[in-house]
Amino acid sequence: MADEDTQNSQNNNGTETPPNRPDHVPEKFWDGENGQVRTDELAKSYTELEGSVSRSREKYFQDFQAERLANRPKDASAYSIDIPAESLGNIVLMNETPGEDFQPEEGKAYFLLNQDDPMLAFWREHCFQNGSNQEEFASGVIAYANMMAEKAPTQEELDAELAQVYSDLGEHGQQRADHIWKQVQAIVGEEEAAALDGLVKDADGIKALETILEKAGEPKFVADNDDTGSSALDENKLREMMKDPRYWRDKDPAFVDKVRKGFEALYPGQEQTSV
Repeated sequence: MADEDTQNSQNNNGTETPPNRPDHVPEKFWDGENGQVRTDELAKSYTELEGSVSRSREKYFQDFQAERLANRPKDASAYSIDIPAESLGNIVLMNETPGEDFQPEEGKAYFLLNQDDPMLAFWREHCFQNGSNQEEFASGVIAYANMMAEKAPTQEELDAELAQVYSDLGEHGQQRADHIWKQVQAIVGEEEAAALDGLVKDADGIKALETILEKAGEPKFVADNDDTGSSALDENKLREMMKDPRYWRDKDPAFVDKVRKGFEALYPGQEQTSV
C-alpha cells in the first residue's frame, strides 16, 4: 500500500508532485509551483486589512462623536437656565432672593437657583461632556428644582421657625435680634450683613454673634418695653440706650425721643448729657 502511495506522489520522471492547495487557503496566497503558502503575501495582506479596519473604526468613532456633540453649546457655561415657564409647571425659578415686598403666587413653588451651587456646576459639566443639548440640560434642572421645592418650607413654617427663635432669645427676643442685626449692618453695611443671615439660623447662633459684638465694644441690648414708662428708666439704662446704633448711628426718631423723655423725667428742666 505504501509503495502505491509513493508511486502516486511521483510523476513519470520519478520526482515528487507538489501538494494541492488546501481549500482554506485563498489562491493568491498559494505557491502552486512549490506547494506552499506565500507567507509574505499573507502577512502583507493582513497588515493592510488591519490598517483598513483601524481607519474605518476611527472614522466611525469620529463621525459618531461629531453627531453626538453636534447639539451641545460651545462650552459648559453656555447652558441657559432661562427655562420657559410652561416647562416648569408650578415651579418658579428665581436667580436672586426676592425683596421684602415679594408676594408669592398661590399654588406656585419658588426655587432660588444659586449660580454657584456645586450641583448646578456638576450638571453643566456632565451635560457638556455627554453632548447634551439645551433641552436635555433644562430637563435635569427642572427635575432638581422640583425635588428641592418639595423640601422647601412653607411661609407658615418659616414664620413658626422665626417665632421659635425669638422665643428662645427670651422675653424681648425680636427686639434683641433686631438690635444685633442693626449693629452688624452699622459696622459692615447692609449688603455684607445679609451674607451672615444664612449663617445664623437659630438663637444660639444669634447669641454667639451678640457675644462677639459685645467683646468688640458694641453696646449690650437694652429692652425697649413700651409697657414701662420712660420715667422708670434709670440713668444707667438710658446711657446704655444712647450707645445703641438706633440712637447715635441710625437716629431712629422714636428711640431717640424715648431716651430724651427718659432724661427729662429724671432731670426736669436740664439738658440731656452725652455719653
